[in-house]
Amino acid sequence: MSEIDYILCFRIYEPSLQKFVYNRLKEELVEDIIQDVFVILWEKHSDIEKNKAKTFIFNTAQNIILQKYRYLKKLNNTKKIENIDIGSSCDQDNFESMNYVKQIMKEVPDAAKKCLLMYALQGYSYAEIAVKLNLSESVVKHNIFNARTKLKKLSKYNF
Repeated sequence: MSEIDYILCFRIYEPSLQKFVYNRLKEELVEDIIQDVFVILWEKHSDIEKNKAKTFIFNTAQNIILQKYRYLKKLNNTKKIENIDIGSSCDQDNFESMNYVKQIMKEVPDAAKKCLLMYALQGYSYAEIAVKLNLSESVVKHNIFNARTKLKKLSKYNF
């Protein structure tokens, strides 16, 4: 696919892609997803045949939407854990364990903590974390290793 074909794809498919994404997600995420789709298309435009561009665009959008759903689901589960209430249905031991984990997490350096949470709770890969935090992948791996080591040292539980 040439650059001109790419521009034509954008002009032809962007309005219908916007409706496609809007029908599946919240309004504020629509522009981000469309931008992501066309960035991916641009990165791979030399490998994509012109007659398969529409399928590629909509499949990519669907995959990004599914990733957003998974991410939001994990994020909601994390928020539920953070907002745990002593009067909830969980027993006292679980509540004390959660408080204990929160306390020892305060001892982990912020950079390492951020990498570990993105990796363990939000499901990001090392490469994705590196891009989002503007770090090298080896620094991300090092931060996660250091966070786990610190937690193991401070904890009576295994992390």
